[in-house]
Amino acid sequence: MMRVEWEDAATYSGWTDLEHREFPTSECVSVGFLLSRSDRAIVMALTISDGGGASEIVAIPVANVREIRELV
Repeated sequence: MMRVEWEDAATYSGWTDLEHREFPTSECVSVGFLLSRSDRAIVMALTISDGGGASEIVAIPVANVREIRELV
């Protein structure tokens, strides 16, 4: 079980004054089962079954990761 803090892109829709210059990204926290880890991505699943399936899978780019903690 892992806890990953990471930064994600954020979108802003609708009309915005061109003088407005602050568009922050989203700070995210994901908790789940580590499925794989490479130089490019950490892949986690929220749920795994005893039948070998996984659900709610997220691939987080390593470049976006702020912190990784293994949970007991």
